[in-house]
Amino acid sequence: ATCGSDGKIVIYDIDSGVIKKSNELVKHDGPIWRLSWAHSKFGNILASCSYDKSLIIWKEISKNNWEEIYKFEHKESVNCICFS
Repeated sequence: ATCGSDGKIVIYDIDSGVIKKSNELVKHDGPIWRLSWAHSKFGNILASCSYDKSLIIWKEISKNNWEEIYKFEHKESVNCICFS
């Protein structure tokens, strides 16, 4: 997955060495600073944080179908996120 100043997250699939864009997640209103994947035993779960003062947890609910499952609004820019 990639993120950028355009407020978009792009998810890619790699199949037999071929990289293919599979989805684009757009919910942030500002640059996305960082992404973090949860451990695979929890499924495909991704966290994103942004200049727009939000942290979003995403989950792939079916093949290439992602959904926002949690959103936290902070008082300032959220610059870093990490699962433990």
